[in-house]
Amino acid sequence: PYFPKDLKRVVGSLRRRGEELAERRAVRILHGLLLAVRHLKSHDIVHRDLKLDNVLLANIDTGREAAVLTDFGMCLDLRKNQITDFKVPMPMDGWRRGGAPIALAPEITLPRPGPGVLLDYSKNDEWAVGIVAHELLSGGGGTPFVDMEHPPTYSDAGYQDGGISERCRPLVAGLLKVTLS
Repeated sequence: PYFPKDLKRVVGSLRRRGEELAERRAVRILHGLLLAVRHLKSHDIVHRDLKLDNVLLANIDTGREAAVLTDFGMCLDLRKNQITDFKVPMPMDGWRRGGAPIALAPEITLPRPGPGVLLDYSKNDEWAVGIVAHELLSGGGGTPFVDMEHPPTYSDAGYQDGGISERCRPLVAGLLKVTLS
């Protein structure tokens, strides 16, 4: 199939015209992304760079529109690296945790390297889908947390829905659940 545009470009184009992505369309795209994440996880792979730019669309504005995840350059193959339970040792600094920092869950961005430190990637890609979901469903209504530059400030109580509909709010809030230990 031919995938002429990425999701970032489509959303940007709509917003320049004063429009937003329809909720039903956004939910279909998010469903496709969650299926892609489930497929990767079933093969013990973490994408680590899921964002609007890395979602391509085919058959745009038709009933057959399809979204696919792309850009696997930051993927981590856990089996190949003999890592179990999505927990990656981080004994020293210098190892890339993933791609775009905003696409990384706080469980990945916050731990400081050291002996016995493990980065838990078990929900990282779902977190990134939550960031995409917030962007698509809030109509550009701000960020999900007050200070996106400082993950230590993220909390479930601090989540800002940005005007997401009542029907979709639990999905997005669930994907962006902060689970720090």
